[in-house]
Amino acid sequence: MTRTPEPRGFQTLSLRTQITLLLWGSLLLLTALLSWPLWNIHHAQQQERITEAQSTYLRAWNALLNAQGDRMLSAQAVRPKGGQQDGPFPLNAALVEELLRNTSQVTGLVPSALPAQPLRAVLSTLRKTSPRDYAMSSAPLSSISSTIRDALGADFFIVDMQGQLLATNNQTHWSTLQARQAAGPQIGLNPNASPGEEWVSLPLPGLEGPDMARLYVQHIKSSAEQRAESLWVLCCLLWVALVLVLGNLGQKLIERLFAPLERMGDDLTALAQGDWFVDVKRPKSGNEIGRLQQALEVFQAQAKALAEQGFEKQLINQRERALLDVELRRIAQLLPEHEQTALHAVLQHHEGQPHADNRDNPDSPLARGFHMVSERVVDQQVRLNELLAQRTADLNVVQQALAERTQLDRMREELALASKLQAANLPKPDAAASLRPSVDLCATMRPAREVGGDFYDFFPLDSDRLVLMVGDASGKGVAAGMLVLVVRTLLRAHLLAGMSPAQCLQSCNRLLAQDNPGGSFTTVFLAVLNIHSGHMEFSNAGHNPPQLRRASGSLESLEQANGVMLGIMDEWTFDTAHRQLLPGDSLLLYSDGVSEAQDTAQHLFGQTRLANSFAQPHPDAEIAVTELLAHVDAFAGQAEQFDDITLLVLRFKPQIS
Repeated sequence: MTRTPEPRGFQTLSLRTQITLLLWGSLLLLTALLSWPLWNIHHAQQQERITEAQSTYLRAWNALLNAQGDRMLSAQAVRPKGGQQDGPFPLNAALVEELLRNTSQVTGLVPSALPAQPLRAVLSTLRKTSPRDYAMSSAPLSSISSTIRDALGADFFIVDMQGQLLATNNQTHWSTLQARQAAGPQIGLNPNASPGEEWVSLPLPGLEGPDMARLYVQHIKSSAEQRAESLWVLCCLLWVALVLVLGNLGQKLIERLFAPLERMGDDLTALAQGDWFVDVKRPKSGNEIGRLQQALEVFQAQAKALAEQGFEKQLINQRERALLDVELRRIAQLLPEHEQTALHAVLQHHEGQPHADNRDNPDSPLARGFHMVSERVVDQQVRLNELLAQRTADLNVVQQALAERTQLDRMREELALASKLQAANLPKPDAAASLRPSVDLCATMRPAREVGGDFYDFFPLDSDRLVLMVGDASGKGVAAGMLVLVVRTLLRAHLLAGMSPAQCLQSCNRLLAQDNPGGSFTTVFLAVLNIHSGHMEFSNAGHNPPQLRRASGSLESLEQANGVMLGIMDEWTFDTAHRQLLPGDSLLLYSDGVSEAQDTAQHLFGQTRLANSFAQPHPDAEIAVTELLAHVDAFAGQAEQFDDITLLVLRFKPQIS
């Protein structure tokens, strides 16, 4: 059941009061809407009048400056124009030249440099006397107060930008206006003046450019201006009186209309409280209030008829209650014993109230009995639904887990097959043994995942030459494993076709780059070693440079013939390099998984540790590989292997015939 919100604020007032407030609010809003344009017009007229007065006084001030300049030059002071001037009124030479560029005479305000009057403005006149000389005359503004008064035709004040008085012809009102001089163009009326007077403000710029003072002139309003303001005040008073009259008339009309409605409200309250015989007869009218009065009388008649039917309804209710009591007792037999006891107690209390109509009372014994039974039934149904939903969800989880497990097992089988295929493509363990005693070779690859992206290979090209290759494909997993399988197959095919290492890399690179939508690439170091002479021809496609340990113990890094990775640029030309291996020399080929192995602090194993480990003497290639792996594992510690690790160590031991 929707709960009716309680009235707040404005809603707690009576309807008559609300309509009265709305009437007065509407009148006030209408007054504001109509007064705003009139006020804007009045304000614009005032601003126009002030602007016109300012223009008049500004023309008078400029005329005063032109006339006063001629008078002031009677006491001339001649200064050369070549720099800053000495004396009480310093002027910059560049400024003077700029002021007299297009005129022979200029008059205006300049700052005074006298210690007793810091930055006080004085009136100065400049006149060009020759191409390099000028005459200047200055005077305080207070010395020409009467002249300014005659030129303006009204009382005035001149104050500097700090609010200090510079000149006036009337000292009486200065103290009154001193506190109000920064109020804008119109600083207000003089308290001692008539309503037809006001003060108008003008900024006075100096010869240097910025404003140096403000001029306040006592403006006497004309009779037309005074009449316009009086007419404006009269219109405002008449409009307020009209609003008050309309508001009072509307309020009286509201009271007249609501009086019969309030009487009908009292009658309805009495009927609602059970007073069916209250006198609701009132004089009738032909409007809506009359129809409401007629409806009230009909309502009273219907209420009396309902009261007469009350006794019959009570008898019907008794029979219904008896039937419900029997049915509830039957249902109670299905409940647990403690709930049966509680329900019987409620029904016995219900039997003690045989004449009460409690069907709509939520706290009645009958309602509470029904509530207990319905709660029990609903609770059982909810638990049954929850149990069914839980079993359904468990079944779905089991089915999903079974499907995921099947998919996981399939993926593991595929990865295991791929790992076996990759291991099958590596050289067999006995392949290195067949190369002895001329070459002692050992190689291993330890992938980071089930399928690695590294590869190595070695095989005899003929009876004299041995092919060595190590590579590292981009990425990890099955995709990288497929890429290295393709690269290894291509390189074998090209080598068996008689190509040199550089030609093999160039042809393989072109084939991979032309059909490489995924942007995959691989690094390869490829070498051909003559197992009798020790001459090695090699080329490098972006792979880590191998390490060569001489029999003397010195280390060399094969940095030569290093090109780009295969599969990136199809037109790259690879170079060929040569190196002579001597008896007892050892060659190390490796992938970046060795040099970039990380410990738990993410520090790299690095080239230095790799070189130091390989520089130690080893009896044979297998021990060298084993110790290198041991050093890497000891460095990594508990850190998980991040990349594939590949090592190939070759020890050159040619047979001396």
